[in-house]
Amino acid sequence: MSFDGEEKTEYDPLRDGPLRYLGYANELGEAFAAWLFPGGVPLSYAVAISYVLFDTYDKWQKTEADARLKLTTRALPDAVDRGLDTLVWQLIASVAAPGYTIHTVVAAANWLLQLVEDPDIFLSTFNKSVPTALGLLAIPFIVHPIDGAVHAVLNATLRPAMRRYICREAGGAQAGLAICERCQD
Repeated sequence: MSFDGEEKTEYDPLRDGPLRYLGYANELGEAFAAWLFPGGVPLSYAVAISYVLFDTYDKWQKTEADARLKLTTRALPDAVDRGLDTLVWQLIASVAAPGYTIHTVVAAANWLLQLVEDPDIFLSTFNKSVPTALGLLAIPFIVHPIDGAVHAVLNATLRPAMRRYICREAGGAQAGLAICERCQD
């Protein structure tokens, strides 16, 4: 979406391509926690957060360029970008919620295995493999529900507040921004 609320249709390699999966590195780290070296899980979070920060910077740059093009006669308000929205959305949808979910699935599988564990029956490798497999299997099922939930939460909280600021305090209504024409509050 552009800074003024117009839909964008061009391909975004950070959102529409395989680079999007870098945001899920922490889920792989959580799933493989039993197999990784001690810093492996934090490293997976570093990869995911790096992706989030890069995507945020990319959206901020594109939004600022779009705003400068459309607001050539008016000073550019500081908050007329999607950077904050992207940062909050990505941190929740790509890092916090999925990481917590996969961590919980793996922990629950470990807990269940400890309840039924008999040293003669279950091997150490099996005890590591089952939680890892369950964590990996959960990833495809959590992506869309988490993304949708984060969109809904931001649509009810951060995005209306940003629109109000852009349209009222930052002069977006006077600049004729499309987002302000549709804004009812």
